[in-house]
Amino acid sequence: MDQLITAANGSNLSNRIELAGKIGFFKSISEGLNNLFDRTKVFVGDIGITFEAMSQGNLTQEITRDYRGEFNRIKNNANISVNKLVDDLSRRTESQASSLEETAVSMEEITATIKQTTHNSNQSTTMAADAKNKAELGDGVLQNTVTAMAETLQSSNKINDIISVIDEIAFHSVLPQQPKRSKI
Repeated sequence: MDQLITAANGSNLSNRIELAGKIGFFKSISEGLNNLFDRTKVFVGDIGITFEAMSQGNLTQEITRDYRGEFNRIKNNANISVNKLVDDLSRRTESQASSLEETAVSMEEITATIKQTTHNSNQSTTMAADAKNKAELGDGVLQNTVTAMAETLQSSNKINDIISVIDEIAFHSVLPQQPKRSKI
């Protein structure tokens, strides 16, 4: 019995008491200790398998064997912990997917705004070139040049407004969203 207890204290649960030649009380106590160590070894093995799976990122391994008393309480707590980790991971994954979707929508809006800005800029360039040509035609076309220049100014103002909007959108989409930390 001393060897069995010493081995168990050293985390060795594989030793057993030899039953040959034992009768009565000593046989009964020896069988009881052997059964206790058998059940404890199985329980520790189940707990070890679950935590080993968790350490490798596998959150599907639960303890399914029936236990009573403290072993059952520990089993239930281990299984609840695994389930909470699965729920938390699922919630975080969903949140990240939602954030990515929002970012994609923002990028599409920025792309559309840039295309519009490019179009407006091209129009402004064309209008400016037209105004220059009209100004070169002479005094008779001066009124048309003034009108074209006013239109160019309006387009330039629109471009500046659009660029300001793009800068604001780009500034807000660059800021990373911090995931909420959960307590486990």
